[in-house]
Amino acid sequence: MDFSMLIDEIVLRVTQKLSQMESVSQAQSTVCKNMKPKLLILSDEQDDICHDIFENRRLLQNYDIECAKLKNYECDVNDYEAVVIWGLDNSTLCKVSSGISDTNFTKFVQKSILTGKKIFIFKENIELYRYYQTASKIYYDMMLKKIEFLIDCGIVICESSNFVDIILHDDKKIKSMKSCDIKNKENEVVISKRVITEKDVIQILDKNICFVKIRKNAILTELAKECLQSYNVMIVRDE
Repeated sequence: MDFSMLIDEIVLRVTQKLSQMESVSQAQSTVCKNMKPKLLILSDEQDDICHDIFENRRLLQNYDIECAKLKNYECDVNDYEAVVIWGLDNSTLCKVSSGISDTNFTKFVQKSILTGKKIFIFKENIELYRYYQTASKIYYDMMLKKIEFLIDCGIVICESSNFVDIILHDDKKIKSMKSCDIKNKENEVVISKRVITEKDVIQILDKNICFVKIRKNAILTELAKECLQSYNVMIVRDE
């Protein structure tokens, strides 16, 4: 083989090797693009409703969703981008806010906080709020301080109806979300009308309220309800 043919052979082999390396790189890039971040559901009890919510098509397009309970807690919180705590009873609230981790559920919550994960709790699943009208003010405010502590730790409390929009599109909304959940019982507005419209709601939103109290049989239009939910305001019906 003369020198010219040797050079051609070397060039050919180098070109083939580079093509192989490019193909591998492209394949790895495609795999990375197809990999979705993971979202973990932390549920202390089996609940079909929570799984219904996480069948949202937009959410599934962007996240692989897993349930710690279904996996018998045999999962690593470091593998997940975000965590949703499904249900927060008063006992668990007290434990988590005090740094107690004596169950698989509380251990996962604690580790999620310590590793800086995005953590969400749906407001309607917080047991404390069910006692808004019956609990003594001093005791209720004491318990609210525990929720304030969790919010200060970076946990986001939101309506389940707003969750998908928040996690997919609005990190700024997560950071700037007002802490309605840490206000005391005096931060409420009463609307005594029989039929409540979006216009009625808009008129009271500039008061930075956390709760809107309405009559037991009041009719709340869909637009009014959506407006309150978008501002993270809880609706309380009079007993």
